[in-house]
Amino acid sequence: MRVLLCTIGAGDGPGFVRGLVEDRLIACGNIVASVRSVYRWQGAVHDDPEDLIVMETRSDDIDATIAAIQERHPYDVPKILAIAPDAVLPAYASWVMAQTAPSRPSGSNAE
Repeated sequence: MRVLLCTIGAGDGPGFVRGLVEDRLIACGNIVASVRSVYRWQGAVHDDPEDLIVMETRSDDIDATIAAIQERHPYDVPKILAIAPDAVLPAYASWVMAQTAPSRPSGSNAE
């Protein structure tokens, strides 16, 4: 399992995350509203409101998931960080695997 961190323009997170969940690229996306990002871009320092998105996906599909996020993201160079957690509740990891599998196994009730 991998945890992905991504920032997006304030208010743009819900639709972005919903599409990723619907396409089974991520199991879940938590939107932390109203973070403030200060960064240098194209020679200027910016100070912008953004939303932080925390997502979980499969390790074996990480490259494809990152590529899909980048393709759908409105920024030219979005922040996309993948982190391998040291420990995960086994039941939660199983749920993530089931939700991001190409087809949902029958009898899956953890939604």
